[in-house]
Amino acid sequence: MLKKILMILCLIMTQINTVSAVEIVALVDREMISDYDIRVRAELMKIINPNVKNAPTEELEKHALMELINEKVKDSIAKKNGIRIPDSQVEATKERILKKQNPFKDFVYGEEVYDDYLKNQIAWMQVVQGQIAPTVNIADDDLNDYITTLKKERGTPSTLVLSQLILPDEDKAMSVFESVKDIKSCKKFNEQVAFYGEPGSGDMGGKIDSNQLAPPLQQLFNTAPLNTALKPMPIGAGYIIFMVCSRKGQNFFNKPEIKERIQISLLNQKVEMMAEKFLADERRKMFITVKPKKYKDVMNEVY
Repeated sequence: MLKKILMILCLIMTQINTVSAVEIVALVDREMISDYDIRVRAELMKIINPNVKNAPTEELEKHALMELINEKVKDSIAKKNGIRIPDSQVEATKERILKKQNPFKDFVYGEEVYDDYLKNQIAWMQVVQGQIAPTVNIADDDLNDYITTLKKERGTPSTLVLSQLILPDEDKAMSVFESVKDIKSCKKFNEQVAFYGEPGSGDMGGKIDSNQLAPPLQQLFNTAPLNTALKPMPIGAGYIIFMVCSRKGQNFFNKPEIKERIQISLLNQKVEMMAEKFLADERRKMFITVKPKKYKDVMNEVY
C-alpha cells in the first residue's frame, strides 16, 4: 500500500515539475500563450513553410508568437460572429491540401495541432468573406491606372522579331558591343552578326510571342528600343547581344477575360489589405501583454 502511495506521489510531483517548467509568455484577454505553445507553432511553421526551416530560432519564435496572438484575436472575432467550424470540414480541407502526402502523420506534437491551425484559418476566411469582401470594390479608374502601370513595368505583350549575336567571353562581347552599339537597323546588325558571331547567332527564327519567353526577357524585349543593340548578357557559355528588330503589340490588356483576371487579382489584394487592417483594429481593442524581454519587439507589432 505504501509503495503505491509513493508511486502516486512521484507521479504527481513529476506533473507539477512539468507544469512549472512551462512559462506563460503572453495573455490575449484571458487566453494564455506559453513558451511551449510557441515551440510547437515554430515546428509547425517549418512544415507548412519549408523556407523557414533554417531561420534563426529566436526570429522564428517571435514570428510564431505573433501568429498565435493573431490566432487568439481571430478566434474571438469568429465566436462573436457565431462561426463554428465542424471537424468534418477541417478533415475535408486537410485532405484537399495534403492530398496523398501527409507530413503531419509523424509530427511529434500530434496531427491535432495542424487541425486546430486549419480550423482557425477556415473560420477567419469566413469572417473575411462575410464581413470584409462585400464592402470592397475596384473602381474603373483604379483598374485602368493599374493596367497603365503594368504596361510601363512589363510592357505590352508583343509579337517580336529578334536577332542575336553570341560571343565566347566578356572581353570579346564588350569589344564587339562598342562596334555595334550605334547601329540602328537590323540589316546592318545582322551583317556584324555574320562577321563576329559564334554558331547560333543571327535571326531567332521568325516571329516570337513574348508571352512564351521567361518573365525577365518579356520585360526586356517588350520595353527595349527598336533597332538598338542591347548590352551584352551572360549566358551559359559566353555572352549574347540582342536586337529587337520589330515589335507588334497585342491587344492583350483590352481582352475582357484579361481585364477580369486583373480586376479579380486587384480585388483579392484589396480584401487582404482590408482584412489585415480589420485584424489590427480588433487586436488593439483587446488586452494583450507579452512578458519576457526577448519578445518585447512583438508588442510593437501588436499595437
